[in-house]
Order: sequence, then C-alpha cells, then structure tokens
Amino acid sequence: MPVTDTPADRISLARVVMSPAKIGARSIAAARSIRFASAPAIATPRVMAKATGFLYLSGGALCLIALCLPQRPGVRVLAAAVSAVLSFAAGLALLLQGHRWPRWWYHLFIFSGNVLIALSVYDGGGGRTSMAYASLYIFVAVDCFFLFAWPWACLHLAVAIACCLFSLAVVKEADFGQVLLIPGTLVVAAAIVGWLVRAAEAAEIDTLTGLPNRRGLDRQLAAAIRETAAGSPGIALVLIDMDHFRSFNEREGQAGGDRLLRALAKVWRPFVGDGDVLARYGADEFALLLTDVRPGDVAAAAESVRTAIPHGQTCSVGVADWELGDTVSLLNARADAAMYESKTSGRNRVTHHNVNGSSEAAELTRAIKNGEIVAYYQPIVDLATGDVVGVEALARWIKPGHGMVVPDDFIPQAEISGAIEDIGQVMLTAACAQVAVWSKVHGTAFVASVNVCARELRNPRYVDRVRAILVDADLPSSQLVLELTETAFDGDADAVVAALEELHALGVRIAIDDFGTGYSSLSRLDRLPVDVVKIDRSFVSPLPAAATRAPLIAAIIAMARALDLTVVAEGIEHPYQAALLRTLGCQRGQGYWFDRPCPADLVDLSSRHAAISPTRDVHAEVPVDLRRAAV
Repeated sequence: MPVTDTPADRISLARVVMSPAKIGARSIAAARSIRFASAPAIATPRVMAKATGFLYLSGGALCLIALCLPQRPGVRVLAAAVSAVLSFAAGLALLLQGHRWPRWWYHLFIFSGNVLIALSVYDGGGGRTSMAYASLYIFVAVDCFFLFAWPWACLHLAVAIACCLFSLAVVKEADFGQVLLIPGTLVVAAAIVGWLVRAAEAAEIDTLTGLPNRRGLDRQLAAAIRETAAGSPGIALVLIDMDHFRSFNEREGQAGGDRLLRALAKVWRPFVGDGDVLARYGADEFALLLTDVRPGDVAAAAESVRTAIPHGQTCSVGVADWELGDTVSLLNARADAAMYESKTSGRNRVTHHNVNGSSEAAELTRAIKNGEIVAYYQPIVDLATGDVVGVEALARWIKPGHGMVVPDDFIPQAEISGAIEDIGQVMLTAACAQVAVWSKVHGTAFVASVNVCARELRNPRYVDRVRAILVDADLPSSQLVLELTETAFDGDADAVVAALEELHALGVRIAIDDFGTGYSSLSRLDRLPVDVVKIDRSFVSPLPAAATRAPLIAAIIAMARALDLTVVAEGIEHPYQAALLRTLGCQRGQGYWFDRPCPADLVDLSSRHAAISPTRDVHAEVPVDLRRAAV
C-alpha cells in the first residue's frame, strides 16, 4: 500500500524542514543578536577606564618589581623592562583620561595587553620565569569578560589563549601539563567573572526595556557624583515622566503600555553618549544622567528628549544640575521637583531646577552635614498602665547663633530640595542607636518610632539601609515603627507598598500617622501591612473637659480593633483627654500632658501612673509635673 502524506503531515514536515529563506532570515537574526549583544551595564566608560587602567598599572608594576630581583641566565632584562614601563604608562593614561576615549579603543588595549605579555614571556627566556609572565594572561581574561558582551569577550579570550600557547611554544621550556593548565585556568576564571558580573547587574536591569532600573541608576549616579566632587566635569540629571500614561494604559491595555515604554527606550537610546546613562526610573518615568556637561548642553539634550517621542504622546521633563554638597537623594529630589513643576504648569515642557541663589537649600544642606539636625524624643505611654513603651524621634534644627528652628520652618524646604531623605536617615540612625541603649539599661524593649516619607520608600536602597542601621544599632526589627502619612501613597503607590511589605517581612512595624485626615483611609487599611494607627491631634487636642464621648475617635478605635491594630492618640494635652481615650479603648498616647519632645539626656522614661490614675479628677485643668507625680 503506497504511503501518502496528509495535510497534517505536510504541516508537521514544514515545521521541521524550513525553507532556505527562513533559514537565512533566522541566521541573520541570530547573527545580529550576537553582534549587538549588550555589554554588562556596569561597564561604563569610567569603570572601563579604571578597571583596564588598574590592570595595566598592576601588571607593569609587578614586572618592574620582579626585574629588580636577581634574574636567571637568559632573561632579557632591558626588553622586559621596556614592556613593563609601557604597561605602567598605559595604565596611568587610562586612569587619567580613559573615560573620554571611545569604547572601541578598549578592544585595542586588550589586544595590546596580549602582545605585551607574549613579549614578556619571550623575554623571560623560558622556564619558570616565562611561566610566571604567562600567568599575567589572567588579567586579560578578567578584563574582557568584565567589559564586553559574551561574543567579544570569548573572542578576546581565544586570542589570549592563542598568544599564550604560541609564546610558550616559542620558548620551548614548558611541558604539556603546564601548557594545558594555564589556558584552562583562563577559561574558568573568565567564565566565573562573566557570570558574576551579569548576575550582579541582573538586579539593576529593568526587564521590560533592558535599561538600568533606579537601583542601577543610583549606583552610577553616586559614582559620578564622587568623581565630580573630586574635580571632574559637571553632571546633570534629567527626569522624564509620560503625560496621561494611566489613561493610555486604560485605553490600550497593559500590553499597549508596555509597547510604548519599549518604544520610548528605543527612541531615547541615541541621546545617550559615552558616560551617559538612560534608565527606567519608575512605572512611566525615565531618567537620563548626563556627564561631562557644558553650559547649554543640558537644556538642548532635555528639549531633544521631550520632542523625540511617538506622535500623539507628550512628556514632562525636569532637569537638575549637580551642585557642591549634593547627594544622590538631593539631586534626585531636585530633578523630581522640577519635573513636578512641569506637570503642574501644563505638562509637555522642560523645567530646569538650579539651587544657585537658594540660600535656604544651601544652608539646610550645610546644617545636615555639620550635625545641626538632631533628634528630640517624645515618650509614648501605655494608657492602661502608665508605662512608657517607646518614643517618637522628631527632627529639630539647632542653628548656631539662632537657637532652635521649628520643624514647620525647615521641613517643607527639606521636602522641596530633597534633603528630607538625609534628615530621615539621621533620625533613623539616632533613634535606633538611642533606643537600643535605653532598652539595655532599663531592661525594657522600648520602641523607636521614626517618620518616613514617600521619597525614601521609593528609593530601592531604603530597605537595605534600614536593615543595616538596625544591625549597627543592635536593635531588633520588632522595636522599630516607621510612621508615614496617607499622602505617601500619592503618585507611585506600588513602589511604596512594595517597600512597606518588604519592611514588614523584616519585622519592622508600620504606622499610619495623622490617621483620619486622608480621603481613603478605610479602603487602604485592609490591604496594607499596617500595625499601628495614630489618631491625628486635630481630633484629640480640641476635646473639652466636659466631653464624655467622642464619636469619631470611638469609630476609629472600633475599626482599628476589628482589624487588630494598635491605636496611638497624638496631641494629649490634658489629663481628662487621657482618661477619656483610655475609656474609649485607646491603648497608647503621647502629647504635652505626658512630656514635650526633648533631647535624649532629658527624656523621662519613668511610669506615668499618677498622671492617668482613675482616682484623679479627670476634669482637672491644671497640668501636673509628671516627673514628680510619677510613682
């Protein structure tokens, strides 16, 4: 019976045996993917210059030191010394100016390194001396896999192995085992370095666009700031936010939004010069770090980015130049403030933020650096027992020649300039260290409550920073409460929630401060990792002496208890307020009735039993000195 193929068979066969045209198309696509395979994100011009320069410098220095020692017969000392001096000089040039040179020059440097090492192996005259020089090929293996994409790195490694084998064959002193061992070592070392570099950068790459994410941008921005502070040319940060992206996403779907983001990344890549960085900063935000900038370059680059966008879409752009004293957070914040101004001014425009002439911002930056921003502590009291269970750390500016600057006079400026992140770190560090000491001295697990802003939570390094501060202070994470207001969820709420969940998993407790003043408190509480609700002082302070009920406060307390949340009342200024809140079921309180915020050496951690004793006249108007009244 003859065998015939069915249509299904023909389809299956077509899938296996592709036409020559398809094979050619796929081959071209594969070749292009290899040709344009990306180098590690960490391989910026500055990093390339430092890494290659250090290896050249080290190789030359090691050879010169070795040549100063007694040599075996047959070693061509003068020729080897010339190669070592050339290597040393090339290393110095790379370290000083290498970041300004085109990327393709580094292929020449890698090849030149192979040649110099091969000459040194030959000049070693054979034997152990030549084998020692051949070990320098490990520098080539490490450098090429650190700087280049896999195809180029493998090509350079193959050239290094060929040079190694050829030079050892010329001297005719190495046996088969030694010749096999060195190339094998090069391959293993190169593969490990290549894998580690790419594994490390995976945490810094946005998978959708292939650009660095905010973590990667912050690392490169920090390095650029260090170099600029040391005298290198200036840098600038450009933040780009899509206008009406949420509406676009709702209209086109998430897939459409993803396509737009990838298209933007493709459109803006040509604007990235050597040393510059294009990153995906947030959900629909991009960032462009410009290095070696000159006057006028930043404005032109920002305007070019704004106009080079798919038809029908617009973006708002904020620009900030680096100023002396700027940290990563400060520069980010000023660029963010400029971008927000572009949004509020009508969108589809560029706003340039410059702190020159802003004496308040400069003075605040100086105050943080000089340690003038200090922590004051206000006790938090258990209303049922009167015991102090923790303290809230509050920022105070002790200005030389002026005295104390109240928070309302500098916190708004800190939020605008971005200094609020640095202030937050100062408060967190001081509070954790101080509460750890008090806990050990008194044998009580006091809790440190520290305010945190949305900007800090959106910083991808914030959770690691909290973890490190807790470890340094030797304070259990359960003894830290981070307080944030509901306004922290405005904007990129997903990043804030993700950070809170990570902190909560770490053991840190989360509190919603000024509760009841936001418009969506109830809808958020059931889906956020919240442990504590702090009733805003605006509900507590106005309570009169004759009050026997407080419906709004009672409702908040009842809701919190249903969600198994701890309730803290702020703004308790009179004993009758403390007594009423205790009657309503509020667990904890703080306010002037218990103590005012004060420096650590003046904080009273003794029990406030007498202050809230049921036998006291809860309607008394005259405050009592709690330090003398406490039992």
